[in-house]
Amino acid sequence: QSKIVLDSLKFMEDDSMKNMMDYVQEFGKDTFEERPFSEIDALVLTELGYSPLEEIVSSDMSGKEFSTMEEIAHYLGENAERLLRDNPMMITQERVDLTQEIGRAKRYQSLKFFGMKSEVDSDITKQFAALTVEISPNMRIVIYRGTDETLIGWKEDFMMTYSPIIPAHKDAKEYLEQQAKVFDGKILLSGHSKGGNLALYAAAAQEKEVQSRLGKIFCFDSPGLHRSILETEGYQAVVPLAMRYIPQDALVGLLLESEIPYVIVKSNAFAALQHSALTWEIENGQFVTMDHLTKNSQLNDQTFKKWTEEVSDEELELFWDVFFELLFTIGLDTINDVFGKFMHYVQEFFKAAGQMDEEKRELLTRVALLLLQTRFNVWRDSISFADTFNVEFPSWDDILTRIHWKKEGVSIKYQASQENEEIREYYQQRHEQKKHEEK
Repeated sequence: QSKIVLDSLKFMEDDSMKNMMDYVQEFGKDTFEERPFSEIDALVLTELGYSPLEEIVSSDMSGKEFSTMEEIAHYLGENAERLLRDNPMMITQERVDLTQEIGRAKRYQSLKFFGMKSEVDSDITKQFAALTVEISPNMRIVIYRGTDETLIGWKEDFMMTYSPIIPAHKDAKEYLEQQAKVFDGKILLSGHSKGGNLALYAAAAQEKEVQSRLGKIFCFDSPGLHRSILETEGYQAVVPLAMRYIPQDALVGLLLESEIPYVIVKSNAFAALQHSALTWEIENGQFVTMDHLTKNSQLNDQTFKKWTEEVSDEELELFWDVFFELLFTIGLDTINDVFGKFMHYVQEFFKAAGQMDEEKRELLTRVALLLLQTRFNVWRDSISFADTFNVEFPSWDDILTRIHWKKEGVSIKYQASQENEEIREYYQQRHEQKKHEEK
């Protein structure tokens, strides 16, 4: 069902828009000497990084063993049927087509791809992947992959709501350190979504000598970092190098904290589908930009920031642990498992929730409801005509006050126990004390 929904929304995209595919077709004949490496080229290579390059690109960091763009395009073309079948989330027909177009373009023929590292570790909740591309003998770009299809990768993303550093951050830092040891030229960094977050953290965590050799850092619709990292000398040193791009209905790119100004790129996709960089408009070799974010994007940003302010880090950690515990319990390991079975897993989720430990269930319910309540209140406060027309909107409590989990589903009957309220107040006090100490 989820795939049907995604496919049905494609009609909302403008077929006449030009994207990175058109860029490759239009400027693929120009070498980097004729047309310098740009942010669009960085985006093209970053998008390529979502392909299963582990199957062909060497892990050698020095670049002595490498793959060419032509070899990569040939391999992915030969294996497209298998890849499209086995991993429909990551390997889409658009990505396959883009890879073939890049492989035919003169512009990318001299590139060398190497240093492919990829690891998913369920024990420490880590999903990490990166590779290096040599643009010229004196310049390389490190590409950090965003979130893949694994639930481990998605869980690690949500860890950023309460933890300053996630396991993939450490790998990202080490990867850049290793590349800097074997190469003494300029190093660019790039990443989409979580990948951009990793690129920025890796740069901020380097010694000054390495930072002095860094070029631009391209962050494509990427979350920021924890506020404690923004205060570090390393972060402040790389802020001038960072380039931040988000679509007009951005959600992911506004999460967490950032001091880097963003460029709003026009996308003709619908809502969350704008996160895909393949929907971003490009004209004459440049992004088509907009002046303002959508109202929906602004309200979602306000919602998330208020929600994470009201919930302590300890509670957020417990909430996400319980939420993903349920997903693993019902047999989900990757997002691909949901394709064609969405409603089945929704039903299984509620069944499992009804059978879980009461304290966990209550925590999950309360924190999830707080998110919905926050979103409702932010929306209600944004309505400007209510006073003019004497409209009185109901409060959240008027709409939903109690929820009761059942073994076969959910009915509207929730009320937090006194014990759970005391736990919430305890965490909230600790959260307020922590914010006070940080100030």
